[in-house]
Amino acid sequence: MAKKLPRGLTETLQGYRIQFSSRHTRPGEMYRERLPKGTTLSQAKEYLNKLREADRLGNLMWLEERQQEKELQRSLTVGEFAPLYMEHCSADNRAPTLKRKAKALQELARWFWDIRMEDITKANVSRFATERKAEGVSSRSVNLEMGQLAHLLSVAHDLDYLPHRPPKFKKLSEKDRRSARFLSREEAGIALDAASERGPMWRALFLFLLHTGARWGETRGLLWTDVDLEARRVRFRGQVSKGGRDRIIPLLPEVNEALEGLERLGEYVFMRVLRGRPVRVTVDGRLEGRFYPWADQEKGFDCSPHVLRHTFAAWQLRAGIGMEKVQKLMGHSTIKLIVDTYGHIVSDEHAEEIERIYRPAQKPILR
Repeated sequence: MAKKLPRGLTETLQGYRIQFSSRHTRPGEMYRERLPKGTTLSQAKEYLNKLREADRLGNLMWLEERQQEKELQRSLTVGEFAPLYMEHCSADNRAPTLKRKAKALQELARWFWDIRMEDITKANVSRFATERKAEGVSSRSVNLEMGQLAHLLSVAHDLDYLPHRPPKFKKLSEKDRRSARFLSREEAGIALDAASERGPMWRALFLFLLHTGARWGETRGLLWTDVDLEARRVRFRGQVSKGGRDRIIPLLPEVNEALEGLERLGEYVFMRVLRGRPVRVTVDGRLEGRFYPWADQEKGFDCSPHVLRHTFAAWQLRAGIGMEKVQKLMGHSTIKLIVDTYGHIVSDEHAEEIERIYRPAQKPILR
């Protein structure tokens, strides 16, 4: 009577052979391994079960990974490796990026700080994602945190602190992503009035953010040498821009005029005198009640620099500017983010409203 073998186990003249399709570690890929001669059926079944369980947990080590396995410097927990990771990243990342990484690691600490890196599996991360969603965190934020963990494990593997390549974590669907907030013309006018009351620098800063779509880091790091008032244009240099590429943005006459009226306190464009010395401008939503120096707090609408960036993109699209052009103006590497974030703005159902309201209003908000 022929032996009854479990699914995934076959017997050949050379001995037992394991073959099954991975569901978690490498979904859809076939895992194959020949067992040594002399392996008994019970040993083969037990080994097959161990491999399937490892695959279910997301930490199945494939044959080529075993052959390339490196000798560990020493086994570390995530918390023990985190300082080494940040030191490693400091060579290639600017301060804002390092700050974001540190913040993400703080969120991850509650779940992973005391776990050895080689013990982190897909199951661990799946539970983490479920709990974060239950806390009301958006899928996009959870995906960013999982990406941060994956990068930390990848660096650990490269530095010989992790014996195998880290498992790939499945991203959450980002259908719960909130629509980008942008200002109406009326709200922008109210905010501009508030900025103008605080002085020429705040007025120029508000107009600049509203009509260039610049990121806050790009604006705060803008040098006078990158502003050509005669040609009415500004250059955002790659070392300051998030995408690492230079881009040139034309300046509307009113924005150009506001910049011409600024007192030059140093090499940076947006500076003010604080405690008797010139410093680069800062805006802190926490100190300003989340409505920022140029917003009328009684009106109660968010007017952060990033909201002004969203407003720039939305107004450009509603004015009939193509998505590819807006993508270049915003400094995005692909058009996908523009489509995902602002695609609803140019849908057919709004065409009549766009034609009636926004096309005649090409001039910037001025008071």
